[in-house]
Amino acid sequence: MILRRAILRETTTWLGTPWHHQGRIKANTQFKGGVDCAGLIIAIGNQFNVLSEAHFDYRAYGQELQQNFLRKQFEKYLIPVDNPQGGDILLLLIGQKIQHAGLLTFSNTLIHACSQAGCVIESRLTDKFWQRVVGTYRYPRLSMSPEHT
Repeated sequence: MILRRAILRETTTWLGTPWHHQGRIKANTQFKGGVDCAGLIIAIGNQFNVLSEAHFDYRAYGQELQQNFLRKQFEKYLIPVDNPQGGDILLLLIGQKIQHAGLLTFSNTLIHACSQAGCVIESRLTDKFWQRVVGTYRYPRLSMSPEHT
């Protein structure tokens, strides 16, 4: 069983990684790296062997996503949940399109690759932000309890 805090510890190591469409590489001392919002979800899942690029058809999307592309991919490989906890994944509207995702923390923030910011950032989840949430998901084998470390 994968532990939530381990997922979030790994996710925070991506903070500052530049945004790059279809990127999957974390910034480090040798590489600038680059990742988009779907790539961050895939890379974290891949790190814990619960989601791989082989599952997610990541080359099939452009910067303007087809309306239900992310939802279909998430519903195929992730577990829908009603009450998201830290380490779960939020699917969001950008304008009128479902085309953004990030990982929820225990501090009511979202870690996500943001094209407007140009990198992976952590954003406070305001009521307005929560109104944009159209789906909540969990990685397979992720612990149900947030108390596990």
